[in-house]
Amino acid sequence: MITRKKSIVLPIITLIPLLLIALVIFGFSAQTGEQSDQTSNSIVYWIISKIDTSHMDARQFEDLEYFVIHGVRKTAHFLEYAAFGFFLELHLMTYITRKTWLYAGIIGLLYAAGDEIHQLFVSERAMQLSDVFIDFGGAVFGIGALCLLVHIVKKIVDKRGKSP
Repeated sequence: MITRKKSIVLPIITLIPLLLIALVIFGFSAQTGEQSDQTSNSIVYWIISKIDTSHMDARQFEDLEYFVIHGVRKTAHFLEYAAFGFFLELHLMTYITRKTWLYAGIIGLLYAAGDEIHQLFVSERAMQLSDVFIDFGGAVFGIGALCLLVHIVKKIVDKRGKSP
């Protein structure tokens, strides 16, 4: 009876952070272009404030600003999907025993594509195929990170079990 409860409880527990991250991703995608710019610009201008720009002319400053904006936005895409991939893989591992990485990758790709399609219907936003690839790359990174972590933990546990 206890084993049955564990098999029901663990998938539910691992589903919670996965759904929260999916909702955060959806929420960011639901922001209008102006709202999205405001969200990322607070980070962008904090980063730029840490750089000595006194020697730059207006054109160099604009180039720096573009570079940082682009970097912040793409890094955010990658990281939110890395978290999504990590928790998606963790959730799938609770009830699937084989090829969870494959299923997680497919789901991650579909969610990334759906997320970009969703942005077609949001004011001042657009679908970008490059973002689908960045998002998918982030998901694959998160999936791989969890698989590596599980592998390392299994090696440690096996090593401890074989100790004299």
